[in-house]
Amino acid sequence: MRAAVLVVLIAAAGCAAIVGVKDRTGTVCARETHDVCEDFDNPGAAHVWNGPDGGEDPRVVARLVASDESPPNALEIAYPALDTDASATGLFGQIFQDRSPDGMKISFDLRVDELGVPDVPLDPPDARPTPLPVSGMAFAIVQWNRGGIALAAIADGAYVFLGVREGSSPTPRFDRATRLATRADFVGRWINVAITFLLSASPPAVEVRFGERPGVNPTFDPAVTQITQSIDCLFGGVSIGPTGPNRVTFDNVKIDFPK
Repeated sequence: MRAAVLVVLIAAAGCAAIVGVKDRTGTVCARETHDVCEDFDNPGAAHVWNGPDGGEDPRVVARLVASDESPPNALEIAYPALDTDASATGLFGQIFQDRSPDGMKISFDLRVDELGVPDVPLDPPDARPTPLPVSGMAFAIVQWNRGGIALAAIADGAYVFLGVREGSSPTPRFDRATRLATRADFVGRWINVAITFLLSASPPAVEVRFGERPGVNPTFDPAVTQITQSIDCLFGGVSIGPTGPNRVTFDNVKIDFPK
């Protein structure tokens, strides 16, 4: 997505992210063991936020809120209304340079609370313009080597966007899209999202699950799946105008690497 900026979440491996919570027994990261786990139940979690100029984007509001999915807390990110060609970035994430970039499984709970995207759907749903000229809100970007995936909400639903990462570009140039769910299927309700990929398999295996629906298995050019460098996981989103206000809530971000 254009104007995307890498933003780093300082998260420790395993369950260290919940240190300081008075009641550890009720938190997901206390009950489960993952290579990275963030359930936002520690109000003192060290999140670093950046915007296009290296500082906080004052238009994007991120705050801890009460979670009815996994108490006590979740992370809410709110984006303003935007004019055509404008964008607002509010991402948290981690760059994994000390792990082999051959695979990863990421899952998180997502609730899109407000979706102000105008009614300009992709036409047809699997169209492949280059790049995809669409307003919307990306809520997760997972990129590796020379390619990656973005999960985004646009007018008629949630899509997985695929693309090639060119040169030193911070994110891929997304040129393909497949719909995961209709707008009515996910707005205002919790959805569990899972992205799994293993690039060392033959052929490389990638799966995206959105709620209880069957997984989507996108295919990539071999040059994109070649194992050459680190993996970046970005959550939160990039809102691209024209659009009204957008608001999304995250909980229980879990990341595991092949053993």
